[in-house]
Amino acid sequence: MSLSYRSTGAAILAGAVLGACILAAPSSASPDPDGDKARIICKESGQVTWLNVGIGEKALPVGWQATILFSGCSGPDISLTEPKPVSMAIAGTEKVACDGPVEEHKGTGAITWSDGTTSKISQTSEGQTKTDGSGPGDFPIKIESGHFKGHEAVDSNDVTVEGTCPGVTAGVLTGKFYIF
Repeated sequence: MSLSYRSTGAAILAGAVLGACILAAPSSASPDPDGDKARIICKESGQVTWLNVGIGEKALPVGWQATILFSGCSGPDISLTEPKPVSMAIAGTEKVACDGPVEEHKGTGAITWSDGTTSKISQTSEGQTKTDGSGPGDFPIKIESGHFKGHEAVDSNDVTVEGTCPGVTAGVLTGKFYIF
């Protein structure tokens, strides 16, 4: 066998091994806020309320509650026979101020489905920040019961406060909801 055939064979074998390694590389397990791995994507709109005196100038623990409605749901798990998410009600606490990052955000609640059933959920926060009380946030959700039990979701929204900060107690939520 000539040297050129051996070189060509070695190059083909090396390419095949490299390609197999690339295909076997682990993928990211965390939800993708862009939704390219989402099973369901919905538009959302809702309200958030901060309890007691609302959001202050200094970061302090504040209770909150939110109600969200879903619309325009799409994705590979949307069908005429399977339920889709209709709304979400959730409440919890967070350490928040008018300006800066939101810390220690956590909450529990439920998703209501088009068949009238509910799924218990828990929520945390990733990268939420405020400017004059308003701002964007991504809220990872774990679906703990009912439809999509064990699946992860992300509530990705912007909050626009109603009033001035400090002392703001209400805001409007707009964004997208993803189930993975």
